[in-house]
Amino acid sequence: MCHNSATKSAPRKKIGLRISVETMVWAMIVAAAIGCSDGDRSSLADNSKKPESQFGRQTILTAADTAPKSMSTVDVRVDETSLLASQPLTEQISAEGTLFTELTPGITGIEFANVLEPQNMRKYLLNGAGLCTGDYDNDGRVDLYLVCQDGPNKLYRQVDDWRFEDVTKSAGGLDGGDYWGRGAAFADVDNDGNLDLYVCNVDGPNQLFMNNGEGSFAEAGARRGVDHSGATTMAAFADYDRDGDLDLYLVNNRLFTVGEESPDVKFVTVDEKSTIHPDYRDQAFVVGGRVQEAGQRDVLLKNDGNGNFVDASDEAGIKGYDMGLSAVWWDYNNDGWLDIYVSNDFKMPDHLYRNNGNGSFTDVLPEVIPHTPWFSMGADFADLNDDGILDFLASDMSSTNHYKQKTTMGEMGKAAWFLTMGNPRQVMRNACYLSTGVERFMEVANLTGLDSTDWTWSIKFGDYDNDGLSDVFITNGYGRYDNDSDFQKKYKSLTAEGK
Repeated sequence: MCHNSATKSAPRKKIGLRISVETMVWAMIVAAAIGCSDGDRSSLADNSKKPESQFGRQTILTAADTAPKSMSTVDVRVDETSLLASQPLTEQISAEGTLFTELTPGITGIEFANVLEPQNMRKYLLNGAGLCTGDYDNDGRVDLYLVCQDGPNKLYRQVDDWRFEDVTKSAGGLDGGDYWGRGAAFADVDNDGNLDLYVCNVDGPNQLFMNNGEGSFAEAGARRGVDHSGATTMAAFADYDRDGDLDLYLVNNRLFTVGEESPDVKFVTVDEKSTIHPDYRDQAFVVGGRVQEAGQRDVLLKNDGNGNFVDASDEAGIKGYDMGLSAVWWDYNNDGWLDIYVSNDFKMPDHLYRNNGNGSFTDVLPEVIPHTPWFSMGADFADLNDDGILDFLASDMSSTNHYKQKTTMGEMGKAAWFLTMGNPRQVMRNACYLSTGVERFMEVANLTGLDSTDWTWSIKFGDYDNDGLSDVFITNGYGRYDNDSDFQKKYKSLTAEGK
């Protein structure tokens, strides 16, 4: 999965990672009102004919390529009695046909599949891999980088509308090597105006490919201080300290299960209670008196302004040895400082790290959120009710029908003890956080119809049909449903028979 929910990005900065359609529209209105008279609008029209850069207008098609297209426009008028007056968007023209059209490899030139060899079908490797998009060569077209687990990663350069060519080798050998790939993100880490490429790996160092501005890259992860080695799920870039460069949050999971690794775990007694020795915090933790499998600690890396990074996790207050699946930078309390929501799997709690504005963060999740998903996966934010405040959706793996819920949920009695342990509670379904505007969220997944979306890895909000409302795209699937109740029963039976 790549989420990049991050940049998924000085002369030309890419610090603004996400700008809503509404924000762009109002920015244009205000700019026109302040800087233009009626006579100036003709010059604006002339300027609009100039070639657009990668930061120019973006258009989302509202129907299949063969159907009529529709665009909405804003008519801005300024007079002597009013600083700003505007008319609503023009009525949208409906079009017949589907909203999207599937493009085959024969059309796009993209020949790719994520491969995981049978001998590597281990629990956490089944989490899959992701991709990222970005205009790395500044030609105005979005390019693709796709990550493979047991095979080569590929960089596809867009050479024509919806037509790509494989430039993995010629761009500097970006196939990822022998590591299990997991995720990737484009980001301009050195503020030179060119998108660099960060690749997350499992059981091997992460890689940073620096863009030389001529269509090729050079690996510099160790030299830049970002060659973290472990089980990184994804990278989320943002300028959390507002110093003009992109910093990096690494979401980590774990490589193998405790059963596969069979580690020696040491215990100590603290306040007359047995707990895990600090040296083994990435292997196990104790909750409710029960030993549970832990994950690797997340890492926050601070950019020094030149594209070199230092570990700021301790000073920032990043805690927990969790099995992370995603992280999303957003300003949940609208104070101008980017906060971060971290989605964690299993019995590890999610985190909502509030940016204190001084380089440190405080986990405020219990005070802000009523409850979270149990197996938190992908997440994203948007203004769902058009009140000008950002809301949030975190996904779980709740099935969309009764049959799948019963066959894949398993026997819940064994985990009943945990249902009253979390702070806040964890519930096995999606959580939709609706902001109240006072740093407290209501959970409204059932009310919005977003509570169950199957085995959901990622979420992407966007106005996909240009009607002014936020839609959501959800990716689902799993390589093997090893938690199927019937499968589990059969497996135990075969094991008992020594097969």
